[in-house]
Amino acid sequence: MSLISIGKAAEKLGIHPDTLRNWEKQGRIKSVRTEGNHRRFDEMDIECCRIRGSCSKYPAWDERVAGRLGIKQWYDFVRSNDPELSLFADYAEQRVVDIVDQLRFVIILIVRNHKERIIG
Repeated sequence: MSLISIGKAAEKLGIHPDTLRNWEKQGRIKSVRTEGNHRRFDEMDIECCRIRGSCSKYPAWDERVAGRLGIKQWYDFVRSNDPELSLFADYAEQRVVDIVDQLRFVIILIVRNHKERIIG
């Protein structure tokens, strides 16, 4: 997890730091506090908020964000920003490939079945 200051996070989002403070109070984004009680935000959460156009109550890693980033870009983003999640990203990417292959097979069966009904 890469943590950034409220000022840097607000700058990345193009908003005032008070807006980010309000979002935190509303539970739309989480922060951690330093020993000096300063807010720090997870850079991936901020990036996901930037992509959405705002922060929402949904987790930063949800499928809507992955879809907007593009699944490959999301995996790359995770790998480059959190080495601990790199193995998870590798596993998830392989599962997506497996699922897509299975879906292709199912679609082929459906199309064949549909053609047989029309022709047969």
